[in-house]
Amino acid sequence: MRRVAASLALCMLLAGPLSAQVDFARIDSLVEARRQALSIPGMALVIVHPLAELHAQGFGMATADMPVRPDTPFLIGSVSKPVTATVVMQLVDRGLVDLEAPVGRYLPEFTLADSSHASRITVRHLLAHRSGIPRSAGLRTLGTQTTLDEAVRSLANVAPSAAPGAQFEYSNSNYHLLGLLAERVVGQSYPAIVQQQIFRLLGLQHSFTELAAAESAGLATGHRFWSAVSMPGRPRFNPALLPAGNLAMSARDLGTFVRAHLNLGALGDTTLVSTASIIEMTTFDSGGRYALGWGWRTLEGRNAIGHSGALDTYQAEVVMLTSDAMGIVLLANTTGMLHLPAIRQVALDVARLTVGLEPKDTPRPGPVAILWMLGAGAVVIAALWVRDLMRLGAWRRALATERAKGVRWPSKAVLATVLDGAMLLAIPLGIQHFAGLSIASLLVVQADVGWFVVAGLAVSAIKLVVRAHALATK
Repeated sequence: MRRVAASLALCMLLAGPLSAQVDFARIDSLVEARRQALSIPGMALVIVHPLAELHAQGFGMATADMPVRPDTPFLIGSVSKPVTATVVMQLVDRGLVDLEAPVGRYLPEFTLADSSHASRITVRHLLAHRSGIPRSAGLRTLGTQTTLDEAVRSLANVAPSAAPGAQFEYSNSNYHLLGLLAERVVGQSYPAIVQQQIFRLLGLQHSFTELAAAESAGLATGHRFWSAVSMPGRPRFNPALLPAGNLAMSARDLGTFVRAHLNLGALGDTTLVSTASIIEMTTFDSGGRYALGWGWRTLEGRNAIGHSGALDTYQAEVVMLTSDAMGIVLLANTTGMLHLPAIRQVALDVARLTVGLEPKDTPRPGPVAILWMLGAGAVVIAALWVRDLMRLGAWRRALATERAKGVRWPSKAVLATVLDGAMLLAIPLGIQHFAGLSIASLLVVQADVGWFVVAGLAVSAIKLVVRAHALATK
């Protein structure tokens, strides 16, 4: 603790010179170049030191007629989780919550398909994503209008994937539970708690728990990619699931929140959370990827923590270089499976530049080029689907010819039917296994890919029905 205090005192002395040393013009140039290369409509950047905001800039457009500014609100996706973790640690500071207590102490109704497993899950396990609740459980509610209470009760039929504390598995359900836990302990709704204990406490004027309020304050219009074409789209906002990923904040406000964490829980005369709680939130076990609300990152050998957040039309990135006392917030009003790592790379490259390192080269081919190739590939595949459907008539005639020869179950006809059925099973199971997403969740996270998959499943289903009917007909 003495070393931490000494480091903080040194940071105070260095804040002014550090701002002068960073080439903000070069950083802005990099962000704008990457924004244009990735066809991102708008981005906001804030760079902070524990004691000051060092730089703030907007890039591109928030709406059709309004440029992005540092105070423009964006939806921040899973960067809401550090906010929820901070709320919980405030309750720990007040003696109202025990990190080692079972969740059932605060939420008696909570259970899983294995009730003995659920009874051993602690508050710490939830914060660290080590509860054993699978990732898929937290994705079932994407795009739905379930309540927070319903989301928690629905876990009763979920089978755990590992023993409590045994392994890390990122799941929104952990933070749904924490949000409901906070509501029960405080006796207020989660939005009211966040507004009082985070937003008002820190003086955040451009942060919201309601979509309508954020839109009235100039929320950046979200965008979805359909192949390589970016199109405006209203986010699938679920007000009940704020604890895991639906808060709206500006880059400047999120930077202020980050400053409090870099400053060991304080911002001026305001204490957000105790230093002991900050240490808990940022202490990683050996090989650990996630502490209590923050994830572990490294940057060219430097210790870093942070979090990413992505909704279907927004992305947020936070990087905190703890050894250099620097924080980077980058917000974008689009995302996607291919854009997500590229936008994250922009944030990491900004972090590199703030500490005198060179950015990495932009990956080639970039996400937009890949999307164009995928679009062309989709056209080819769709043409093959049409061809297959048009060939069904010829296939039925060939089957009739085989039947006329006395062959009741022609091997080629049976194999084609089995393959169509296998495709109907393999595609959803493969997406679930490799991406942890159901088809319904994929339609929310990456609508263009999702609808293409649905179209492919529909073609397979039509082929299967036609073939099975033909085989079953004497």
